[in-house]
Amino acid sequence: MSQEMAVYEVFGRERKGEPHKHAGSLLACDADMAVLLAQELFCRRKEYVQIWVVPRDAVRQAPVGDAALGPEPRRLYRSGEGYRETVDKWKRFGGDRRADRA
Repeated sequence: MSQEMAVYEVFGRERKGEPHKHAGSLLACDADMAVLLAQELFCRRKEYVQIWVVPRDAVRQAPVGDAALGPEPRRLYRSGEGYRETVDKWKRFGGDRRADRA
């Protein structure tokens, strides 16, 4: 008798009050086996105070470009490109006036 295997996603909480973080994925024949495997695989390397085991089929994703999520923010400050834009603005609008005061 062969049972069909399913993929389960495992989330763990390292300390009380912290959010659960994705620990990894595993294959199991049912939810009870998935919990047992998650404890063996993920709790051995890292101590968790709580783990969640969720079938991958139960995880849903919001549609890409959904209006409720809003537009993607510009995060140019994370790259050098953002600083270049700031320097250009300083030059364009009379930026550094310290030279006038000297």
